[in-house]
Amino acid sequence: MKWMISFFKKLSIKTKIAVSFSLVSIFSLIAMVSVSYIRNSEVLKENIQEMSFRDVNILKMDIERYMGLDSETYIRGISNSSITDVLSKDFEKYNDYEKAQFVKQLNHYVTELESNRIIRIRVYIEDERLLFLDSRNFFPMSSIEGQSWYHELLKMPDEIQWSIPHYPEYFPVSEKIITANYLLTNPQNFMDPICVVSVDFSEKGLRDLLNSRIIAGKHFVTIIDDRSQIVSTTDYNKQFSRKFLSNIAGEDAWYSRKYHHEKYMTLSLPIEKTPWHLLYIVNLDAALEPIAKIRDFMILLSCGMIALVILLSDVLSHIMTKRIVSLRDAAVRISEGNLNIILDTDDYCDEISDVQRSFCKMVSRISDLLDESFQMAINLKNEEIKALQAQINPHFLYNTLDIISWKAIRQKNYDIYHLIKNLAKYYKLSLNQGQDIVPLDDELNHIKYYVNIQNERMNNAIQLTIDVDDALCDHTLPKLTLQPIVENSILHGLMEKDPPGGKISINALSHDNVIEIRIADNGVGISPEKLEGILGKHISSDHHTGYGLNNVRYRLRFTVGGDLRIESKPGLGTKVIILLPDRKDSHNFCIG
Repeated sequence: MKWMISFFKKLSIKTKIAVSFSLVSIFSLIAMVSVSYIRNSEVLKENIQEMSFRDVNILKMDIERYMGLDSETYIRGISNSSITDVLSKDFEKYNDYEKAQFVKQLNHYVTELESNRIIRIRVYIEDERLLFLDSRNFFPMSSIEGQSWYHELLKMPDEIQWSIPHYPEYFPVSEKIITANYLLTNPQNFMDPICVVSVDFSEKGLRDLLNSRIIAGKHFVTIIDDRSQIVSTTDYNKQFSRKFLSNIAGEDAWYSRKYHHEKYMTLSLPIEKTPWHLLYIVNLDAALEPIAKIRDFMILLSCGMIALVILLSDVLSHIMTKRIVSLRDAAVRISEGNLNIILDTDDYCDEISDVQRSFCKMVSRISDLLDESFQMAINLKNEEIKALQAQINPHFLYNTLDIISWKAIRQKNYDIYHLIKNLAKYYKLSLNQGQDIVPLDDELNHIKYYVNIQNERMNNAIQLTIDVDDALCDHTLPKLTLQPIVENSILHGLMEKDPPGGKISINALSHDNVIEIRIADNGVGISPEKLEGILGKHISSDHHTGYGLNNVRYRLRFTVGGDLRIESKPGLGTKVIILLPDRKDSHNFCIG
């Protein structure tokens, strides 16, 4: 080691720089290859995790939509539908014709629900309520009283019982199905079971959903139940052990693990209202294979670069010192406050040229930031002026409306007086001193003034009924949540009747830590096709209904964590249900 140091001291500065540059370049290239491989691997893993997390959440929603868990359309919708209404009746009070109509109604309802994903619906009815049986949809409850799953279902009447995929004896085609069982009870006596509804879903359709979100050979998607049994999977040839799958279930973050000498990343998400978990498994070895090939290529490329660097180091050492001096001079001028630097970056493409270009970009960015800072100061001053104007304008509007109302009183024109008063209160609640979150009581008063103004146009053709418990009036929600809904009810519901007019009712109730606010009208209703588009993935073409309700829904979701649903029947009216989380801390008095 000493002789190497002694020999190095005897070299000229130019040679020292050339040798140092060569050695540094060699080690830098080696380090660059290693760091690049590690960094690219980590970046790729992060990208895979980010994209996969997005895909698995979309897939989870698709599965819940496929199984009818995202709404009351299929499973729970059956329990609150014609089946319960018909079977809870006292059949002794009806004649044979009326019973036949009940049978026709049940048969039509069940047949309508069956589709590509719902293969069959079986209803096991209590024997004394059984009007008929057809060996397809309707069966006596006594036929399943000996089944173990039936006794388990009796212990959880408010939950859906899910089976693993199986081949039913009654199905003519060899196709796996998944069965959801649900116990319906008498609305007058919840201890009295009326029937058991069994809904058979196609496992193939569920598997197709899983296959739509995976990359063959790299990603595996599997659904398992609480016993780590596979419900559906993308690749039955890739046999993961139950122990491996059970170790994944319950995790809500990415984890790395080995299985059969291969590295995997795994993620588990629970599927709502089921005992299932959605498992996303990524084969890291297969996913990182392109990076490994790039690493090998970079190693070969680096070897060639090292040889070239050694040959050119003598020439480059002189050029390097010259350009470093120019960088130093430029840095000194900048430290003295001179940002007007023009640095010649020449035609070379090496590390020093990169530093020169980056240096120029940095100087340009500093200059831009100084300009932006100056502009921000001007914009801030302008915003302060606008804020002051926003405070002045409402007061000017209120004072002007107050003057008009007093002049109307002096002229004994009380209709104009009441209209102006309603308008003033309406805008005062709309502005609300800039507050975005308001109590429910303010929203209800806002609706009263709005309907009063509309009634002036429609000759009191709108009947507004508000039935809200005083204890719920201090719950908060985004400002102007109810008004767009009531406006839609009037414009697209009541005004389109012949003659125009009708009833709007608003009521609220609290249950299961959720507050429901229901706005119902008896207008013309909404067609199923239009209703599906209003709150679907795409905004409705009807600007007033689709965009307005979507805007309300988004504000509810992103401000207070709420949601919005619509129920409508053409010719009968529309009901909009606002769902708010119950976070009430106090009770205030609700005005009328």
